[in-house]
Amino acid sequence: MRHALLAAPLILMACATEQERCISQVTKEVRTLERLIVETKRNVERGFAVDRVQQVRERTYLCTATTESGEEVTQTCSEAETYTTRVPRAIDLNAEQEKLDSMLDRVDRARAEANAEVRQCQATYPES
Repeated sequence: MRHALLAAPLILMACATEQERCISQVTKEVRTLERLIVETKRNVERGFAVDRVQQVRERTYLCTATTESGEEVTQTCSEAETYTTRVPRAIDLNAEQEKLDSMLDRVDRARAEANAEVRQCQATYPES
């Protein structure tokens, strides 16, 4: 299931037109900045950051197995299970606000550049 979710963007990009792929590429920085701006705003509003930490635990359960003589027996089985937790982290609010202000200035410039590049993508790869 997890691999299917990771492959989904690749499959969608394989179905995209040349124009859509071009636009996606030239707007990547803007999308990244917008995501980071949202995260940084939340950190400033909360007063702390939240990190995602992956942990592993062993899950134990009953399962059936077949012995060499063909007899089915119930036994204890286990497998590793990965899960993600959210852990609060202290931040320097002044530095975080400066970072946010810098990203807000940068995203405006990036949007202007991306808009020009999107028009170029549309001219290079017109939709039929």
